[in-house]
Amino acid sequence: MKPYSKNHASQDRSKRIFNYRLSRARRTSENAFGILCQRFRIFFSPMAVNPRVVDKLVMSACIIHNMMSSLVIHDSDRNTLEMPSENVIPMARIPGRSYNINGSVTRDLFKQYFNSDHGSVPWQDSEVDRTS
Repeated sequence: MKPYSKNHASQDRSKRIFNYRLSRARRTSENAFGILCQRFRIFFSPMAVNPRVVDKLVMSACIIHNMMSSLVIHDSDRNTLEMPSENVIPMARIPGRSYNINGSVTRDLFKQYFNSDHGSVPWQDSEVDRTS
């Protein structure tokens, strides 16, 4: 999802809040995926698998990560597990999609939610004021 441009966000506080929340969500997901990449090296390289399988792979990695985190394992007992390439399904590359009207509508819905009583968080206003 694309943030609002700085020009548009500077004129609209609700857009600045959306941009802040989107940036925070992106950082959080990048940090979490970075942890998975460190533990499961397979995520470091592109995988030619069906997109429906990707969700299951990531969810499985999260479950295994959580299980491993709850165990005490000595460094000498750790092994690297390689996935055989014959288990990977080759797929045609999907061309990039350009920004469309549906993305704009979705972004506006999130903006409304992040600025509503149900979707706002207590610290978002002070963070947006601090960074503006």
